[in-house]
Amino acid sequence: MRQVISLFCLVGFYVVAGAGLLGLCVGGGMLLFLLSEVHTLLIVPGGIALGLLVGTGFAALTVLRGKPIEPTGIALYRADAPELWSTLDELADAVGTRVPDQVWLSPLANAAVVEQPRWLGLRPGRRYLLLGFPLLQGLSLAQVRAVLAHEFAHFGHSDGRLTALGHSGHLAVGRMLDRFPRRTLHPLSWLFRGYARLFLLVQRAASRRQELAADQVMARIAGRTAAHGAVRMLAPLGAEWHRYLGTYVEAGFDAGVAPEDVFGGFARLLEARRTWLARPDHVYRAPSRWDTHPPVAERLWALESAPDEGCLPQTQTQAQVQAQMQKQTATPTPTPMPMPTPTPMQEQEQPALRLLLPDPDQFAARLEAACFDLGDPRRRVPWDSYPLEAALARLRQSAPPAHRAIARATGQPQTNLAAVLALCAAEDMNALAKLVAVQGDLAAVVLLAAHEAGSVRHVHTWDEAPDQPAFLRSDGSPLDLEDFLDDLFSGSPEGAERARATLTALGIDPAAPLGGAGQTPADLHVSPRTARIIGAMAHLRLDERVGFLFITDLGLLFAPATGKPTGNGKDALLTLLGEPPAVLAARDGATWLPYEELTRVEKHREIPIRATLTLHGGATYTLHEPYSGYTHGASHQTILRVLAPYA
Repeated sequence: MRQVISLFCLVGFYVVAGAGLLGLCVGGGMLLFLLSEVHTLLIVPGGIALGLLVGTGFAALTVLRGKPIEPTGIALYRADAPELWSTLDELADAVGTRVPDQVWLSPLANAAVVEQPRWLGLRPGRRYLLLGFPLLQGLSLAQVRAVLAHEFAHFGHSDGRLTALGHSGHLAVGRMLDRFPRRTLHPLSWLFRGYARLFLLVQRAASRRQELAADQVMARIAGRTAAHGAVRMLAPLGAEWHRYLGTYVEAGFDAGVAPEDVFGGFARLLEARRTWLARPDHVYRAPSRWDTHPPVAERLWALESAPDEGCLPQTQTQAQVQAQMQKQTATPTPTPMPMPTPTPMQEQEQPALRLLLPDPDQFAARLEAACFDLGDPRRRVPWDSYPLEAALARLRQSAPPAHRAIARATGQPQTNLAAVLALCAAEDMNALAKLVAVQGDLAAVVLLAAHEAGSVRHVHTWDEAPDQPAFLRSDGSPLDLEDFLDDLFSGSPEGAERARATLTALGIDPAAPLGGAGQTPADLHVSPRTARIIGAMAHLRLDERVGFLFITDLGLLFAPATGKPTGNGKDALLTLLGEPPAVLAARDGATWLPYEELTRVEKHREIPIRATLTLHGGATYTLHEPYSGYTHGASHQTILRVLAPYA
């Protein structure tokens, strides 16, 4: 019946769409017939209207032809994981359905079933089970069995076929609505969008009912306790996995380093956060009528009334196991006693990973190689040293802007902190003002020098994820550079002395050159080598030269045109976009204007843009965009955005 309702809603959308378009065509044709004296002219608008009707319907119907499913991860065959497949066979028999045709180990902290049905979901098809490796790391065997029982319940209720139909319907509705912009006064757009909202609300409500029904089966098969624990753990476990990837794994990506074992690091985090994950008072997000799953609180309350039969083997109670172990330990024996074999109940409470996969480390390595691109040009570092390596790499990445700012403020290519202290002691507020924008980078320079001097140490904890590297003094006391920066920018001899005393306490020699003794003046300029192009404009004029302007995340790169410009420059610009910024900067006559060098941007006109750029050294450049030049994508908005802070 749910499949029939879903199919009825989808067919209803096509009926509404077809009736609306047909009514528009017929109404427009009748109006032209009444107002026009030459009725043969109706052939042209009639043909256009018919083409619109057929084309829109065809574009929407093509989505209903299901594409082959391409799971992400690695395949798990019976020979690879016999214990897992044995568990799947047992659960399939308990639910009363067939096992999936394929099982895939995925890098997500979740489990899902997908079915590729035939005849719009009215006939069964191939079944896929996606089982997340982080899920196996974070849940016990009993909880994983509960999750799998929940997913198999979807198979038993034919929810997989309904999900496939609903997904195809969503794509079809979206394809149809693309023909009508959101902000339009067209009456048909209002009709289609209103029906689309109704269609989605019906689908989401049906999905929530399916989840509650699957939870009931989960409790009956795996037991209410295991089901309750699985539902409670899924949301925090998924949040921890996403936080782990963004905070810990990607910590050194921009600085060129990456961890050696992604899933091994997550196991360490779970071990440190296990008490927190087991807390019963997690705060879950507020529910919405657009959710595909019911709120966690509602699912937990529904499980309270679920049948609690359970098919897990329970040959001994926990009290019996404890009494037996106490009896064994109370009886002295001259020979070492073997470790007691875990009972089925104890085994269910152990982590699922080691019990369901014969060699988890091998599977983790294969899954990481298949789903994560962490290699060249990044350097792989073991987890024992990766947090420190990533923190130092980020500090080294933040130091060059401070070096360049100090060089501009002091006028010396060889930079050191003594020159900055001299500016403070001389009360040169104009020079110090050039350093205000790089206060954070200046703190990174001091922190890096203190680490090299051995006066600070890095402390890594899995329990918390601070935004800044956790550096402490050698004695374990906290390190706060806010007072040092306040003294440095006070512009007074007293502040300079206090700042010098802070550096001395950290073992830093202010006269030591920053960046090492081999630093050259060329190091004090931003290089386009690591820049990333985010926009481009053709036939733009830089002063009196005509060429191509490439907008990067680090600065503006101008490449002069060779020969006389023709057309709007689109073809030539698209060809140049295939070159890296370093190659473009090496072209004859190219000009590289880093954002760091800009002191002021005077905009004379925004559309097309005309502005004067002033650099720290006093040089000025004039940008003049013609009306006829080609602008790639949203590059006009991009250049206005990157120049706005200097206007």
